[in-house]
Amino acid sequence: MGRLFHSPFSDTKRGSTRTNKHELTTVNADGTFAMNFLFSEFSHRDFLEVYDQSDIEVLVEVHTRSGSRQDDEILAVYGEYGENFTGPFVHQYQYRNGVMQRIYAPVHVFIGDDVTEYEITAPNWEPLPDDYGETEIWIDIDITNDHRFFYVKGKSNLLEGTKLEGGYYSNPTRLQPQDTFRNLTFVLPDGTFLLRVAYRDITEEGFIYIHSRGDFQHNPRNTVREVYGENFEHLSGDYVVAHEDGAQKIEITFAPELPQINVPNEAEITTEDEEVKVQVPDDVLFGFDKSELKQEAQDVLNELIELLQGLDKGTVIEINGHTDNQGDPNYNMDLSEQRAATVEAYLNEYGDLSHLSMTTKGYGLTKPIASNEDKEGQERNRRVEIVINPKE
Repeated sequence: MGRLFHSPFSDTKRGSTRTNKHELTTVNADGTFAMNFLFSEFSHRDFLEVYDQSDIEVLVEVHTRSGSRQDDEILAVYGEYGENFTGPFVHQYQYRNGVMQRIYAPVHVFIGDDVTEYEITAPNWEPLPDDYGETEIWIDIDITNDHRFFYVKGKSNLLEGTKLEGGYYSNPTRLQPQDTFRNLTFVLPDGTFLLRVAYRDITEEGFIYIHSRGDFQHNPRNTVREVYGENFEHLSGDYVVAHEDGAQKIEITFAPELPQINVPNEAEITTEDEEVKVQVPDDVLFGFDKSELKQEAQDVLNELIELLQGLDKGTVIEINGHTDNQGDPNYNMDLSEQRAATVEAYLNEYGDLSHLSMTTKGYGLTKPIASNEDKEGQERNRRVEIVINPKE
């Protein structure tokens, strides 16, 4: 899929080795470097089977530790432990029993996205809080979302490298989050953090739960545990909760704002700013390999008619058909177009929707929302989407 990231300039000294898990490269005399990350069909399939997700985080790093293949000139300039590194890309990390510094630049990549080239830009760190690193902690949170993730942006006095994990739960009785993708992050050098929390649909009782414990693999773990305690016993503050085993945890629970839209029980709803997607599984509407509506589909579509009739005049609506990856791609494209057209025809015939601007389109297998390597993912990908206020 081409270059996953691209950074044309670097102030790192000539000869430094930049690494990620799969490739090494060398900084040129003019400060430039290039890395091509080959994500093969096999590795893509293997990744999706394990994580049921179509996104990865590519890391570009510079190390000076033992085994990093840096020459003596590089070590003389930057230090054996990276102690001479300065600038916005510098992060601390645990290496064996010591704390070192590295150059660290993560890039979040969606597999199959139209974007194939990513630019690494320097972060704008905020000034450190006056009480940074104190054991009485505070956390301020802001949240946004798209159709893939909630983005939890935090500002705190937590130590750099404190690990946070979280998930979106449909209701208080659920023991697992909606999506088991690894929703985790580490506090950045200025006390801020960004946690991506995967979700499938927004529910009335849904909430985000974020936590941290002393036995997490914080990075650098020694620094975090020395200040906070092995079981976070030194911590205090509104988000610190004591548990029966004597340990303390950081726990944050909050409910994202629910869209003021009633959708059928069979449908899922996701949002991104003003754009709303109502996703109806194809087996609710159609028989296998058919584009004619089932009899029982009328109840679901009648509920959608009630929703659409209440929208403002001129609201733009897209009705999009999607399939899984089974069968001929051209056939799937045609089937997705026919199903979208069938839904539109029913909505217009039995609803008063002349005040809306409505279009249809078939995408076939080109826009999956889950892995196509298992039955559950294929079922989620076979759907009709009603998109309200689509983005440009």
